[in-house]
Amino acid sequence: MIDKYNAVKKHIDSIIQTANGFGGMTMRKRAKWFALWIGIIAIVTGCTKLPEVGTADVTPSEWKLIVDSTKKTTINVYHDYTDPLAKTWMDVVMVPYIEETLGVKVIMNQLNMNEMLLKLKEQKVNEVAMGSADMLMLTKKGFGQLKDAGVLYGPFSNKLPNVAMNQVSENYENTWLDGKSIDNKAVQIGKNQLVLFFDEDQMETPPSTLSELKAYIIENPGKFTFPSLNTAEGQAFVNTLAASLCDQKKLYEGNLDVKQQEAVFAPVAAFLKDIRPYMWMEGKQLPKNAVELDRLFKEGQISFSMNLNSNWGVGMVKEEKYPDGSKAFVLSSGTTGFGQYAVIPFNSANKSGAMAMINELLSGVMQGSMYNPKNWGNLPSVDPMKMEKTASEEITKVTVKRTALKESELSAARLPQVPSDKAYNLVAYLKKTLGL
Repeated sequence: MIDKYNAVKKHIDSIIQTANGFGGMTMRKRAKWFALWIGIIAIVTGCTKLPEVGTADVTPSEWKLIVDSTKKTTINVYHDYTDPLAKTWMDVVMVPYIEETLGVKVIMNQLNMNEMLLKLKEQKVNEVAMGSADMLMLTKKGFGQLKDAGVLYGPFSNKLPNVAMNQVSENYENTWLDGKSIDNKAVQIGKNQLVLFFDEDQMETPPSTLSELKAYIIENPGKFTFPSLNTAEGQAFVNTLAASLCDQKKLYEGNLDVKQQEAVFAPVAAFLKDIRPYMWMEGKQLPKNAVELDRLFKEGQISFSMNLNSNWGVGMVKEEKYPDGSKAFVLSSGTTGFGQYAVIPFNSANKSGAMAMINELLSGVMQGSMYNPKNWGNLPSVDPMKMEKTASEEITKVTVKRTALKESELSAARLPQVPSDKAYNLVAYLKKTLGL
């Protein structure tokens, strides 16, 4: 039986490799190839779906064959990360781990989304079946454009065991991206979240809601500001206002034109108009970046700083760039941030390798390593409460100092990422109406 299994497995591997090259074939033909593959597996292994697979649409044996088929292959990954910590983690931790675990070669490339989108569109028109990109890691706008252009492979995330076992399928950020239904064509692999910092030696308890924050700002003129809307932190702050104050259905799912969106954004403009006269410099000037915001906080000119790295304050206190009593907090009403996602181009030459790599990125080892402030400090995209104990401990065992916040605290106060088109238009609207 073992010999028969190995012989058929070898044949299956060849089928997978062949099918991976058929990105340009019709859905009907691809369905026939997939049916043939599944049929052979079922005949040989006699396997059935097992509970530990969660809701993944493949059995453990089927998934093992997919992973085995990727050995000694190359996975060409394109990413648009600019954060030095992220890039170091990928080079020093992620790539070696994936290569050793899967027995593959990973080649990392910098992604230019406009060029990639144009290239994939041209390849689709010209029926190029074997593309140069196997997987894309996105931190910025792109999914919506790629999906609209029909250049994404999928559905595939419903076939990944770690999606089923480690992520909450009902979570908005796992089902919607760029205001569009993900349809199992993307997987969130990490995220960040806006965190505020206050000086515990100067303030016993910080505001816990937007209403309390607004009251504090009015009662303490000149003690609050936020970075320029050209910065990620500034955008995250106004996105947090939108996620808290705007019509949720219209903000997240509404297919609205620019004028309609501006009507949705009105509560954000109203909030900022109310607090602007009481802000630092009477709101006539915003710090040009988070560095300047930190300096004002250190000097005691303002009461709060903010950053998308929840562990930021730890290093700043150590370097004496924050007051000794600095401590992180989030509003109980929530804060938002940005997610990082992985997708597979329609003509990826190694779809199996890309799927196997994305699955590993959702493992406890990778998520815990990414979350560890000694490595990067990025937030997990998985739910430790749903994971098996040995996997979740890779995350829960990570210690954060009192200056920072635990993953569980941040998750409890997470507001979904605002769709990128609306986030962009929100900034444009605020600049136009308020001159920010």
